[in-house]
Amino acid sequence: MTAPRLGPKIRERLGALRRTVRLALLGRGGARLVVVAVLCALISYALDRPLRLEWTPRLALWLTGITWLGVEAWRFVLQPGVRPLPEVELARAYERSHPQLGWRLLSAVQFAAGERSEATSAELAAEVVSDVEGVAPELTPGAAVPFQPVLKRLALAGLALALAGVLARGYPQEARTWAYRNLLLRDDVHWPQDTYLQLVSLNGQPVDLGAQPWPVAQGSDLELVVGVKSGVTPKRVYLLCEGLPGAEEPIPFDDLGHGQFRVLIQRLPQSFSFHVEGNDERLGPFEVKAVEPPWLEAVELTVEPPSYTGKPAQQLTLESGNLSFPVGTKLVLRARASKALVRAWVDRTQSGKEERLAGTLEGEVQQGAKSFTVSWTLEETGQYRLGLIDADGAGLGAPPRFGVVAVVDRAPSARLELSGVGLNVTPEATFGFLAGAEDDYGLSEGTLRIRPSGRPAPPAKKEGEGEQKEREGEEKKAPEAPRPDDRERVIALEGFSGKRAEAEGSQPLAELKLVPRMALTLWVEARDGDPRGKKAGSSPSLQLRVVSPEQLLNELLRRLYEERQQLERMARDEDDLARELASQGEEALRRGPATQRDVAKVVARAAEHVERVVVEMISNQILDQTNWNRLREQVVAALEGVGSEELTRALQAAEAAQVAQASEPEALPQLSQDAADAARAVALRLREIVERMGRIEELAEVVAQLKRIIRKQRELLDKTRKERGQ
Repeated sequence: MTAPRLGPKIRERLGALRRTVRLALLGRGGARLVVVAVLCALISYALDRPLRLEWTPRLALWLTGITWLGVEAWRFVLQPGVRPLPEVELARAYERSHPQLGWRLLSAVQFAAGERSEATSAELAAEVVSDVEGVAPELTPGAAVPFQPVLKRLALAGLALALAGVLARGYPQEARTWAYRNLLLRDDVHWPQDTYLQLVSLNGQPVDLGAQPWPVAQGSDLELVVGVKSGVTPKRVYLLCEGLPGAEEPIPFDDLGHGQFRVLIQRLPQSFSFHVEGNDERLGPFEVKAVEPPWLEAVELTVEPPSYTGKPAQQLTLESGNLSFPVGTKLVLRARASKALVRAWVDRTQSGKEERLAGTLEGEVQQGAKSFTVSWTLEETGQYRLGLIDADGAGLGAPPRFGVVAVVDRAPSARLELSGVGLNVTPEATFGFLAGAEDDYGLSEGTLRIRPSGRPAPPAKKEGEGEQKEREGEEKKAPEAPRPDDRERVIALEGFSGKRAEAEGSQPLAELKLVPRMALTLWVEARDGDPRGKKAGSSPSLQLRVVSPEQLLNELLRRLYEERQQLERMARDEDDLARELASQGEEALRRGPATQRDVAKVVARAAEHVERVVVEMISNQILDQTNWNRLREQVVAALEGVGSEELTRALQAAEAAQVAQASEPEALPQLSQDAADAARAVALRLREIVERMGRIEELAEVVAQLKRIIRKQRELLDKTRKERGQ
């Protein structure tokens, strides 16, 4: 017997309920997926943002999130979407939401499906199915499906999406960075951070990040310098090594200041990799490869001093230490390494600044050039360090260092000596000079410089009112003095060449047209032959004062008078000594030889002083030759004779008496008397010389007075002639 069939209205209601149920399941599953996706994104952000994960852990997070989303989609979207919904279950859902059906819909669906007992007749089943067809319009799918849980899930998903949108809009850079790093898995995008570090140098060389692993000579020191590129300077920076024995713990960098940090690994044993961490920055990983280091087989330094020094070129074997060469020396360093080279240089540090002097490889690099040359001109003192890179990219394990001291060519030293004059000179004087100079490398020229200065104001004198008026009247009547010539004179010195030079000569002052009260400054200036700029050296300056002949003569007579007084004292001392020796006084015998020696020194010194006075008179043309000869013959020669004759005999006699006092008492009276007579002879000779000096001084004064009278008469005659001519 066939089962009754459901009507089209009932089937349409059941289909509508099926679609509603599937839509509710899809909404709930989709909402769950949204929440899970947002949760995965937040977890990924929370891990990657502070930890700055490498590509591998970010890939693991990406796969974990995709797997989680896949499982959730399968469980809550795909499976519910393909799960069958029997009409019986749909009928039950309608029955629960429409109690007025009284289980008629469920019974009709079951009867239509052939599920009826033998006690139920076919007519009854058909009647039930037909009866349910009439209530089909009352069935609403929305009442049968509870949408409140679905709406809650959708609201939660919307809230999660809104939160994600707010975060993305509020922090667009972070959201974009997260998407690049965790969705697209890009490794060239980094999180914003407080500190950005960079590798500055590796063993003093710029770091090429694309040339890893970096070759370093095995057994050499590895110096790594890290700098702050931007942001906050960290208090500490650490080196994290992998594969380096003894470096299991982070190695702190030394703070160099100015945002730079340095770490030194001594005697690198093997290859390793490392990271650099500071604040929220992490650089790396970087790799270092330990390779066999090259070494220097030979190093020579050719020194070519400047040509003006006259020194030949020489070759030196370079050793650590300081070398000294003149400024301008050309230095050529030649070296040969044990391995083929690609680059060589010399680092030079001068005045706190470092620069690199590039070397020239000898031969083609492709053919394995091992020798190189570096040349430079020495300008100032500096420290040098030799560096090279071989074909394996390794440098020297211990780069040789040396210092070169630039010896600055000193200015020549000069000296000047004057003869024939003292501190005061007359306008007609002629002085002799001896000029000398020395220089380390050679002189090129020398000059004697004479600089006159103008007429100074006369010194203030205390004088009576009458004398002052008389002097002022004389000054008004006196003719106007000629204008002094204060131009500087430069006199070239012949033969100033070589390392040492001397030149002597005489210079008349008459051609300078000087007048009294002027002053002269004299010095010697010498120049060397440095082509980079001749340097001049000057001798200490000498000062001369120009005075009138009368003033100089008064000064010289004063000096003669002082010598005459000194000689008079010596004569009195000789008389006193003679009296005591004649009486055989013990004290006189004891000091007799010493007294004679002292007198001899005074006499010799007086002869020298008088001779100087004579020379100054001659140089300054004071008095005449007759007076000069008198002073030399009657005073200087006489004093020299006293010193060589009378004083010598007096000294011998005093010494003999002194010896007799101790060893020959019987001969003492005679010897003591002989010593007394010799002392009297000295005193007599000194008084004769003193008397001659007095007569010469008086004569000189008379001559000077006559010259003054003659000069005044000439001035008066010239004035009279001018008045008559007018």
